[in-house]
Amino acid sequence: MAEPNCIGETHKKRYCFVNRAFWTTILLFVILSSVPGGTSISEIRESAVVSSTVDVREGPGSFYPRMGRLMQQAPVLITGRTEGWKQIESGDVSGWIPSIAVLADTRDTGPQDRFESLRDRFDRAFEEDKPASAPYVSEAQVVAAVKGFIENHIAASLGELGDMSGYFEYGYDPDAYLRFRNARISDRNLRSLRRSHRLSGIDLQLPSPDLELIGWAAGNRIAQIGVYEDPRLRTYLNHIAMFVTESSHRPDIPVSVVILDTEDIVGYAVPGGLVFVSLGTIRMIRTEAEFASFIGHEIAHIVFRHGQQELEKRGTRIRADGAVHRMEEYIREAGLEDDRYLEVTARLQQEADALYEYLIADRLHAYETEADLHGMVYASRAGYRGYALYNVLERISLLHREPVSEWKTAWYGDTVENRLEALKLELDKDPLRRGSHFTREWDVHTRHLRN
Repeated sequence: MAEPNCIGETHKKRYCFVNRAFWTTILLFVILSSVPGGTSISEIRESAVVSSTVDVREGPGSFYPRMGRLMQQAPVLITGRTEGWKQIESGDVSGWIPSIAVLADTRDTGPQDRFESLRDRFDRAFEEDKPASAPYVSEAQVVAAVKGFIENHIAASLGELGDMSGYFEYGYDPDAYLRFRNARISDRNLRSLRRSHRLSGIDLQLPSPDLELIGWAAGNRIAQIGVYEDPRLRTYLNHIAMFVTESSHRPDIPVSVVILDTEDIVGYAVPGGLVFVSLGTIRMIRTEAEFASFIGHEIAHIVFRHGQQELEKRGTRIRADGAVHRMEEYIREAGLEDDRYLEVTARLQQEADALYEYLIADRLHAYETEADLHGMVYASRAGYRGYALYNVLERISLLHREPVSEWKTAWYGDTVENRLEALKLELDKDPLRRGSHFTREWDVHTRHLRN
């Protein structure tokens, strides 16, 4: 039946007008209530504060550029929300932060002195329970604080080691990442998968800036192994890692994959989202699904704060408000070198060394099993065959049975056999055999490593 052309009878004109108005309204709603990637946004206006120091991003995803950083207890106005993210305004700043960083506004709103001296701000930074005096830190200040701490750490305790942090940051192109994600699975099927593989409830905590500094310093030591430069391959690996991270408990993690130039089978994850994967590991892996489950394992170590738990067992208490980070700009401006600042930075340097020692040692069975199980679920929620991790572990186990093998591995840990046994018990309940392998895609991007 042909659609009326709005010429002729009155009822046809009325039908055509109503029909066009209806579809125009629907189209406007879709345009106004979405962002790239098909993310639906609900508009709201609520006052709140941030529970911990948090990055502000241009869009609802850690693959969007970081604009800067809001400090603990900074006031915000929530203007929109989507899955896992809140759109906020704070002073002149507007952007997106993770939902888990937002608390209801319970601050004392009485009059406060806005004209503290530089020394007052410095003193307040080291008090335990008072709000941050500088609610917003620019992107330039964030980078300067990280690089400054690494340089100090190298000078203080690492001797001749160089600063490798220039390899760590990965700047995602949101459009390129979204094209990768959409090529793997539709938004509709992705939502269905995530409903069928629901995540267990855990106590989620955002890492403090001090913990991020510790992670970057420890990562700098790991990078001394040597970094393999292959921008095209690294982009591909980071897209897989980001896709899996988005399906984890912590979609806000700004994951960045660095390729280590070694044939050892190794993978390391440090607070802040930095993940190291060796060339030997990439050559051993045969499908995109295997890499997705491998990287899911490393992301789970970050989500469940295994490194931080080990530091806490050693008596380390990492402050949530990031005093050192927040005071970097004031110290540079005024040339202050307060004894307390020096004491805190020295302690963080010791903790970075302790984290490094933990990362390169055999991991606890409980940590590895927890990371294995959740890594498979994260990969499955992204549309990959989570069972592929079992295949990876079987292959590592076979490598260890070869007496003349030159392969070494930091993934052997508690013994692969024990981990395989634990996985088999869980896979008997849910085999995680749905999902795709993307074998051809993996071969196209990694073929040059095997030639």
